[in-house]
Amino acid sequence: MTRGLNTSTYKSRIGLTTKVSILIAIIISITAWLCFHFYYSSPARVFSRMFNNSLSTAGYSKIITNTQSGQSVKQVLNVQTGAVNRVVESQTISVPGYPEGTVKLLSIGTPTTDYSKYTQINTKAKSKTGQTVNYSSVLGVWGENSPSGTKINGGQLFTQSVLDVVPIANVNPALKKQYLDYLRKYNVYSYSGNVKTQKINGRKVYAYTVSIRLYYLDYYLYQFSRGIGISHDKIQAIDKKPTTNAIKKIQFDIDVASGQLAEIYFTGTKEKYVYSSFGATPQIAIPKKTIPLSTLENNIQNLINK
Repeated sequence: MTRGLNTSTYKSRIGLTTKVSILIAIIISITAWLCFHFYYSSPARVFSRMFNNSLSTAGYSKIITNTQSGQSVKQVLNVQTGAVNRVVESQTISVPGYPEGTVKLLSIGTPTTDYSKYTQINTKAKSKTGQTVNYSSVLGVWGENSPSGTKINGGQLFTQSVLDVVPIANVNPALKKQYLDYLRKYNVYSYSGNVKTQKINGRKVYAYTVSIRLYYLDYYLYQFSRGIGISHDKIQAIDKKPTTNAIKKIQFDIDVASGQLAEIYFTGTKEKYVYSSFGATPQIAIPKKTIPLSTLENNIQNLINK
């Protein structure tokens, strides 16, 4: 009898312990969710995390779309920074009406050199003699633009891709702290009003109306360009009383869970940036056989002038 009672008591204690463990696990889960929901995922924290993440990202993709005067341009950029600094861009230009047409280019940018080739030129425009232009001789030919006299900041594609509204790169911890301190000190980016919650591709994002202090952004980009090695200019002291207090308002959509930029909208225009593939790096080799980019452009013009 005693042995039976001991067994029963032991089983009861096991059952009680199991229930307590489950209860503790539930409490921990609820606490973690509340912590994420009310602290980690607050609009202020997500906004701050985005800038922190932007300085710890070795690669990402950005799609730029814009429409002006009926002409639409779509650029798909894959950016890599760090041990290798490189941008791969696929660009599609579409012109409706007459002469309608589509032009596609593939470009590679480094801090010193730009490479571009036309992969498609499809247009109903005629040559001077009224003939349909055959562009086959210029398709797939790599043009190289390497400015003479300097090896730094010669690659415009890379420079323009990285030194953007929110520069994104993988920088060392010391520079990261320096940049974040600067952004906070001069309040380069700020938001006001209601932060909207919406869904993009099924993911929760916050939509912020952001005010950017352009003078301080320019100085930030100036420092940033030196930090990632695309400028060797001497840094001048910041003007404590800048000649301009210009502010630009832009909409930032930030993914709540990842704290990464999702989209940027430029107020009053049809230009939009869409970000994705954070951490991915482009895999493409620098072309070995090239001609000067100016020669490639002249060859195309000569075909039109025939």
